[in-house]
Order: sequence, then structure tokens, then C-alpha cells
Amino acid sequence: MHPGWRNRRRVRPFTTHYAKLYSHQQPWPIDFWIGRYGVDLFFMISGYVIFLTLDKTERPADFVVSRFSRLFPAFWCAVLVTYVMARLFQLPGWTVSPREALVNMTMMPAIFGASRVDGVYWSLEKELGFYLMAGVIYYLGSRGLTLLVMASFVIAQALLEMSGLKSEVPGLWRIYAILPIEQLHLFLYGASLYFVRNDMISSSGFVLIIAICFIGSNPHLHLMHASIILILFAFLVLAITRQMSFLRHPALLFLGAISYPLYLLHNNVGSAIIFALNDAELPMAEALLAALSVSLVFAAALHRFVELPAMKKIRSW
Repeated sequence: MHPGWRNRRRVRPFTTHYAKLYSHQQPWPIDFWIGRYGVDLFFMISGYVIFLTLDKTERPADFVVSRFSRLFPAFWCAVLVTYVMARLFQLPGWTVSPREALVNMTMMPAIFGASRVDGVYWSLEKELGFYLMAGVIYYLGSRGLTLLVMASFVIAQALLEMSGLKSEVPGLWRIYAILPIEQLHLFLYGASLYFVRNDMISSSGFVLIIAICFIGSNPHLHLMHASIILILFAFLVLAITRQMSFLRHPALLFLGAISYPLYLLHNNVGSAIIFALNDAELPMAEALLAALSVSLVFAAALHRFVELPAMKKIRSW
């Protein structure tokens, strides 16, 4: 098995996966298992937003600057924080070498065979790969073929999964390391919604794409997973096409604003705090509350003092 396949660890929420990683004896007070599907919803939203962004940019350079300023300054800071936290608290499984931490600054360490500073960063590699794919298709003047090209990749991926040949094709891992082939059906959900909302495809074409996405999320007949994804997509459709006033609640707007920094920081920062407090025999519920509180504070600070200023300066430049 090539390192490109090996280096794809998935990290789930504290309440469903932390105990499996660290084997503490105290039971968790809750099990928020649905949280593991948050990244799937994130990819669907990205599929919609990226084509909205592409339609608003005049040149490829504008798109590159837009995405670079959005992702990298906050990410570089988060890599440093999570690396230090893992080292400081000796967090088992996440204390990578300084060289690997430096490679992580590229946001695509899997290509170089390096371990990730934080397991949740696997999704950023896929996000970056989708930007690359969508940007190339768009600026080559093939926007009309975008959904067809992406749907073809989704079908090919499903066939490879069902046949068991994926690991047998030499060099295929490199494509999977750069492009989000396994997650492309999720991006395609959002992209198809953008296209149908802007009259770029017909309603029947939209239904066909959704059917392909459903098949792509269900190559091994995991109907529960595929059905949950479909329900999340239905919620996304409602959020975009209907006035859902509760989504404008100040608390949700705040969480939306800091969502990227919170995603970057919550895993290692929160796990380190839980690990330390659990060793100090603090009840797990209190350790979880402390981890969430500190993660929110760190994320708000990263948003206020790094993400927003860096984005403004880079784009104005």
C-alpha cells in the first residue's frame, strides 16, 4: 500500500472518536455522532460558493488571490498553534517532526508523504484540489462542460470502488492526493445547485446530476450514509432558496464568521485540553466544556487578528 493511501486518517468529533484515540476510562456525557457529517456539508457548500466566486472574478489571478487570502494566512498560524499544542501537551499520535510541520505549510503534505499536524486538515487538501479542478475547467472556457466532467469523475470513482481496482492502478494515488476524487460527488451537489439556480442546466439535468451524486456517495450500498448526505443537501437547498430567518441569529452569524479558524484549531487544541484535564481527573463533561470554550476563544482571536487583516491586505495589494 502506498503512503498516499496510508496518509488519509479521518478525525471525528470529540464525543464519538476521542475515546477511541486515547482510551480514557471516563464515559462521555453525550454522543453527537451526526457531527461527523459536518465536513460533507462543508464540501457541498463549497461546490456552490466556488462557482459563485468564479463568476465574480475577471482573471485567473483574481481567483488565486481570493482563495489564497481566504485560506493560507489563517492556516499557517493554525499549523503553528496546533503543532505547539501537540508538543506542549505531548498529544499521542499528533507530535510530528519540525520538518513535517514545515511541509504542512503547503496544505498538501500527503503529496510529500508527510504526516499531518492535525488530522482534520485532510479536508483542506481536498478543498484546495477542488479549487484547482474548478478553476482549470472554468478558465479553459469549458464552463458548460463543468458538471459533465465532474460527473464523469464521480462515476469513474464509483466503478473503481466497486471493482476493488483502485489500489491496483500504478500512480493513481497521486491523482487522489491532489484532486478530491473520493469527495467530488459532494462538491458536485453544490455545483449543480448553483448551475440550476442560474439557469445553466435544466431541471431534468439537475435531477440526473443528483442521482449520479447519490450513486457516488453509495458505491458500497451504505444507504444510511448516502441518505444522510441527501438530507443535508435538501437542507442546503432550503437555506439557499428560502428565507430561513433563524439562520440570521447573531450566535449563528458569529459561528459562521469564525467557522474556518474554529475548524483549524478545535481538534488538536481541544484534544490537548481534554487529555490534560482528564489526566487531572476532572469530569469529562467539564473537560469537554473547557475544550469547546478555549477553542472558541482561539478561533475568535485568529479570525479577528489574523484572518480578516491578512485577507484585507492581500486583496488590496
